[in-house]
Order: sequence, then C-alpha cells, then structure tokens
Amino acid sequence: MKPLPSSLPEVFYEELKEHRGDYYVIYNAATSDLGVAWMVLVFLKRAEDLAFVSSAMESELEHWLRRFPVPLRVASVDEKEENIHLSPLKESS
Repeated sequence: MKPLPSSLPEVFYEELKEHRGDYYVIYNAATSDLGVAWMVLVFLKRAEDLAFVSSAMESELEHWLRRFPVPLRVASVDEKEENIHLSPLKESS
C-alpha cells in the first residue's frame, strides 16, 4: 500500500474502546504515517476458541469498515496481550 502524502496535516485521534462481553475492541484511526487504521480485539474469555476469535474478528472488521470505510488491519490478543494465532484454523494471507 502506498503511504499517504507527507504534505497532509498531522492529526491526532484518541483510540476508541468498546466492550463486547468476552472481548473488547481497541480501534485506532488511520494516520498519514501508516495510511491504514488498526484494531485489536482483546479476548478476556474464550481466547482458546479459535472459531469464536475468527468469527469475532470478521464481524468486527465488517462493523468498523461500515463505520469508517478505510483500510483496516485487525489483530487479536489474549488477556496477557499475547497474540492469538489463527494458523491452525485459517491459512495465512
């Protein structure tokens, strides 16, 4: 992906946090440095249930893309902030 032009003004955004019961979502808007927004799902429960994690990630991706239609990177971590790897369930892209 091509970075945004450096001539754009620097803008600061607060991250958005939304609680979903078994997990919460942290969303950060795209910046001129990255050119993409990023989101992390933090699983407080059910982090070992990869089908649930994958489904939640896909659902949140759709939700946030409707809300803010910009390129979005999605990751997931457990309550210890360790990455949740979906490789046993999904092929890498």
